[in-house]
Amino acid sequence: MWIAVSPMATLGRLTLLQYKIDGKATVSRPPKPDQHQQGVLDALKVSFPAK
Repeated sequence: MWIAVSPMATLGRLTLLQYKIDGKATVSRPPKPDQHQQGVLDALKVSFPAK
């Protein structure tokens, strides 16, 4: 079964990941775009930070 997904919904899943370390500090990292997200970013000619 094929389901159409809107490009905006695809990009909406790109959220900053946060990890707690020792219960005190928080480290934030961008996620790695999946295949669909990378396709939309490529079409828009936008790069996503790796770190």
